[in-house]
Amino acid sequence: MIQGGEALVLAGMSAQADRKDIFTITSSSSYRIELESMGVDVRRDEPAAGVIGMAALITALGPVKDVKTSCTIATTVGNSADPVAAQLLLETVRRWWSLPLPVPIDATQRLADKLKEMHPEKAEDMISELSESPDSIYM
Repeated sequence: MIQGGEALVLAGMSAQADRKDIFTITSSSSYRIELESMGVDVRRDEPAAGVIGMAALITALGPVKDVKTSCTIATTVGNSADPVAAQLLLETVRRWWSLPLPVPIDATQRLADKLKEMHPEKAEDMISELSESPDSIYM
């Protein structure tokens, strides 16, 4: 880890399908205050079970190495690839940190293309169902 600077860690947190939440945690109170002043949703009470693995290690080591570290977490159904949570996470990070990240994926279009490939005879019906309920694209 380089000394000084800033590191953004991204993670997912398993949650109910109807919960679409993005929030950040940090191990430094001074950085928390800085992020909150930028409009970042910094939580003190989540995730209730804590963060584990490399996401936790990198975030926790920040203050030791004089690096401002945060972990931005997207809630996800957690059982499969979740393009909606990934897109929401990317868009949120772009907005909060004003980062010039690549254009977000179009999760709906990707899913529509996949449905056409898997079920060419029924794809249009399935795609119209997706259009009616944006939350139904979880697979």
